Amino acid sequence: MSLGVPLARSLLNGAGMNIRLMLRWCPVVLSLGCGPRQTVYEEVGVATYFLDNQSSHALRVEWKTSPQLDSETGQKSVPSGTVRELFSDSHFGVNPLPTDTFASLAIYRVDTGGRVYLQEPIRVEAWHRERKDSRLYGLTHYTLRIRDEDMPLP
Repeated sequence: MSLGVPLARSLLNGAGMNIRLMLRWCPVVLSLGCGPRQTVYEEVGVATYFLDNQSSHALRVEWKTSPQLDSETGQKSVPSGTVRELFSDSHFGVNPLPTDTFASLAIYRVDTGGRVYLQEPIRVEAWHRERKDSRLYGLTHYTLRIRDEDMPLP
């Protein structure tokens, strides 16, 4: 027992010393901080892209995103007479445009597999833009409408 008591006192004194040392240095470290505090108050713009298939054919949409979005590829099927969400994108301080999001977009007829529409490069004027809220940037929907007359004859 006599060996345990001095060992315990030694540990407590060492721990007490460490705590006192930490309390002494804590205000110094806190006053230095991590540099100037910079809070970013920048609004995020969000764009959601849709395909409105007004044609008489089921369509498959394939796209490649812009290099800023790692040039990823994607695809969706859109039955005749339906609207489908294709993709969403967001940026700080700006509403993304279709040209910011996509590098190319191709549309194929499901029944024949033939390509019937291509945007490469992307043309902003082909997309119908609709603001969904009144904030500076906020949410914007872009819809690409495809009708039979937009596609070449089979």
